[in-house]
Amino acid sequence: MSACELRLSEAIDLQVSDVDLEQGMLRARGKGSKERSCRSAARP
Repeated sequence: MSACELRLSEAIDLQVSDVDLEQGMLRARGKGSKERSCRSAARP
């Protein structure tokens, strides 16, 4: 949550389709239906 600066409500509303494991991207919808993407942390 902190790496992508997600609010608690945004993290709770995440769906499986919001996560792209191949590209390591996460898409979150925030207040006012604003959508933003961030790179998720890679694990070795």
